[in-house]
Amino acid sequence: MSELKLLIINSNNAVTMDLFNRFGEDFLMLSCSARYDDISNHLAVLSPQVMLLAVADDPVDEVKSLSMLKRFIAKNNIAFAILGSDVGCNNFQRQTSGMADIEIVKPFHYDDIEKQIKSLVEEKAYLKKQQDETRNSAAVAAVTDDADRRKCILVIDDDPMMLRVVKKYLADTYEVATTVSATAAYKYLTKARVDLILLDYQMPEETGPEVLKKLRANADTGKIPVIFLTGVKDREKIQEVLSLHPQGYMLKPVDREKLLGTLDSFFGKGK
Repeated sequence: MSELKLLIINSNNAVTMDLFNRFGEDFLMLSCSARYDDISNHLAVLSPQVMLLAVADDPVDEVKSLSMLKRFIAKNNIAFAILGSDVGCNNFQRQTSGMADIEIVKPFHYDDIEKQIKSLVEEKAYLKKQQDETRNSAAVAAVTDDADRRKCILVIDDDPMMLRVVKKYLADTYEVATTVSATAAYKYLTKARVDLILLDYQMPEETGPEVLKKLRANADTGKIPVIFLTGVKDREKIQEVLSLHPQGYMLKPVDREKLLGTLDSFFGKGK
């Protein structure tokens, strides 16, 4: 994996050097401070595929800098891990609405860090491949379509508050339809054209994975791309989701810039 660039964001030089020494054979190692302009320049110029942020217990500077880069990170499919104490990781995730893809909490072994990062990179690469394949298929089908038509997003979630939040986030850019159950979603899909589905993982009637299996089994809905919105962080359950071939998954709480960046990436906007 030596072609993969790993950007370490950390003000502690000793920790940075230790990570460089341990991961240098598997990654092309880069480092920068937690300043916004430093991180931004490294992302834009060096294009790392992976970011590892060492967070303080009170990550004020990190939160400020990274929050301004959410959309760029999501749009460019950068795998983002944070490393620190339980307090520091929780504070960062809470203040950035779950921006990091994974949390590596102390105490830890360096072998565990490497394993988790490689697993995250593989997940990101897999989802990117799924997105590209879906986009290429859609491009062929859309030759006679109206290129200026606003894309329609269907959000399936049993939480009305979540539906209102997501619709507010997307309304300026997309046509947004919402349903509070899988049953309502199935009915909606019989009469409306949908370009992508945002699907909750845990719902009372049917779980997100069960809904996706039904959608895939139906010729009329089988090719609609699906991105999971989930509060589930368990790696085994995420692997279960990935085995169903969705086009992505995002952790709750949903952040506006990260969500828009993910959709920008999927629909190929700004490329």
